[in-house]
Amino acid sequence: MSEPRRYEFKPLSASVAREAFSCGDDEIDRWFRKKALEFHDSCKGRVITVHHPSSEDGQAAQHPVAFFAFAIAPQPESHLDKSHRFRRYVVQPHRCFLSLEIQYIAVRASRQNRNIGRLIMG
Repeated sequence: MSEPRRYEFKPLSASVAREAFSCGDDEIDRWFRKKALEFHDSCKGRVITVHHPSSEDGQAAQHPVAFFAFAIAPQPESHLDKSHRFRRYVVQPHRCFLSLEIQYIAVRASRQNRNIGRLIMG
């Protein structure tokens, strides 16, 4: 079952009710509740929350239906073929290039199998 694409994507803030979020994976839920805000606020990466205006709890602004977290991470030059166009971005002398790395992506358990993860990744 797919939902309309009327989701709002917002940077994580202290007003988001993280303690009620549950995707069904204890490690991800614990990280989102306890570490996501510090990760975001310290600029180690970014956490984006996904909200649906007709959230089942009527508080879409505070209760996300999903979130994802990403960071810029160095990757070794050896991950590229010799002719890859990204070779021009290799940082010397470290012999690495920067990439965008998805740390976490999660959808609230009650909203899974509705193409929300696909929408985020799209």
